[in-house]
Amino acid sequence: MWQPTPIEAFVKTRMAELGLSRGELGQRLGHNTNKALRRLDQLMHEGISGHPDFTAHLATALEVPSDALRQTINAQNQAKAKAAKAAYRAAFKPHAIWQTEHSRPTSISMAAWINAPAHLHLSFPTDLAESDYIRFCQDNAPDVIPFFGRITGFTINYQPDHAVVYALDGQILETLDRAPRLPIAGLRL
Repeated sequence: MWQPTPIEAFVKTRMAELGLSRGELGQRLGHNTNKALRRLDQLMHEGISGHPDFTAHLATALEVPSDALRQTINAQNQAKAKAAKAAYRAAFKPHAIWQTEHSRPTSISMAAWINAPAHLHLSFPTDLAESDYIRFCQDNAPDVIPFFGRITGFTINYQPDHAVVYALDGQILETLDRAPRLPIAGLRL
């Protein structure tokens, strides 16, 4: 069942108290009503408005203190981040990330075009024992990742809050208290 976001509930409750229609609120928000309402929708659903002063303008339009509106926005964004973290933990599977001679691609646009960051990831078979992860990485190490260069080692993400960085020979270089995540690349066409 659909439920309004906290920001949406806050805005709609205040609109009802003031007897404002959506169009009237849009007019209070600025000269371009349609743009103001798009920003309002973005704020209510995504927790961001696309304009640094929008929250202050909205608070004025709703005749509420800016702090009250900011608290609602912060609460929604924190809840969203907590849900994203829980989803990440629930979906987490042990995997490896290749360490390369370049920490950033030598050509960002070309790396994005071929989604080179995806080549940095190595999934483990579901039936592979944890004791075999290092050998699996060594056996499956490519020589080069396009735009990142030669493989210099690998990080095994055992759990969301435990990872180990290894040299190619399997020597432990560092233990981490959280699993590093891959950069995301892609092009919008």
